Amino acid sequence: MHEIGHVWQHQMGVNVRTRGLVSWASSYEYSLPGEKDLADYSLEQQASIIADYYVLANFGVNVFIQQSTFKGIIGPDLRDKYNNTLKYFLASPANKRSLWK
Repeated sequence: MHEIGHVWQHQMGVNVRTRGLVSWASSYEYSLPGEKDLADYSLEQQASIIADYYVLANFGVNVFIQQSTFKGIIGPDLRDKYNNTLKYFLASPANKRSLWK
């Protein structure tokens, strides 16, 4: 699913290969403070957030804990944190507002 996140970035016009030369050193790990949108994360973190959200939404928190790169407190508001971070992406994946700045 992580690579599907990169496919989305490519489909939105991001030159993933060129940006990948720069972002290879960036971390896949991330946290979800309330004030950040998907666009505030690196390309690798965006793909990780999308992949982790998919796992959480479709397989539940136990599988999520085993597979995610999320770093933070896993509490009852976890899904809300993802919904907030992904709000523009979930409303319309074609909205460029979700792309890395």
